[in-house]
Amino acid sequence: MKIGKAIFRGVFVIFLLFPINGSASSAVGNMDDIARWVLTYFPKTAGSVVSMEGSDIAIDLREAHGIVEGILLTIYRESSPVYHPVTGIQLGQQEEEAGLLEVRKIGDHLIQGRLVRSGDTVRIGDLARISAARIPLGILPSGETADHFLMNELTSALTETGRFRISPLPSMTTLDEAAQKNIFYLVQVSSFQEGEALVVNLTLLNTLTGKAISDLSTKINPSDETDLVLERLQLKLFEKRKQH
Repeated sequence: MKIGKAIFRGVFVIFLLFPINGSASSAVGNMDDIARWVLTYFPKTAGSVVSMEGSDIAIDLREAHGIVEGILLTIYRESSPVYHPVTGIQLGQQEEEAGLLEVRKIGDHLIQGRLVRSGDTVRIGDLARISAARIPLGILPSGETADHFLMNELTSALTETGRFRISPLPSMTTLDEAAQKNIFYLVQVSSFQEGEALVVNLTLLNTLTGKAISDLSTKINPSDETDLVLERLQLKLFEKRKQH
């Protein structure tokens, strides 16, 4: 398995990249590049609440910060300081979560969004950011079309970024079921054979609202190094077709 993993990551070629919030582009990379593609939607950046009307809130974060529509921002405020028990040095401040905001519109100077979960009352001046903790992310096969070996490789690559808490999910899992488990995002994966190549499609979704954040389509072409991996993937797809 370790040999297969190293080969698979080294020769996975990305031909097509279709972000919903950007123009199409092409690149060459491997499974770690796919993990980095997901990672780009969760930049570590922060702003503050500058206006609000009911559940509609404006944040002073700009598009340049890397935020896109459909991403969730945690709204919080700092409370009492935290000190080192021995040295007495201030280590930081405790935080109180006030709500969870879905980004709906990105302007030149402000990001506008709507509260999808509310804890304490949100106030002007509260801070907002994509969670600094590991992002809860589910990996969801689309029906029976996504190979489990491929799913395991994706899970491993995303975990190694250090930014995500990954939960592999059964194919019949709904968005509501994932949200109830506090999994805020899903990467939905499907694959099919196209000639001698294997095409893999991924969609990044917000589970709380069903918003599709971005799509990625990749293609694996056979080569001397990939024959063993492709034969394994293609055999499983063939066996699935025989069962139906």
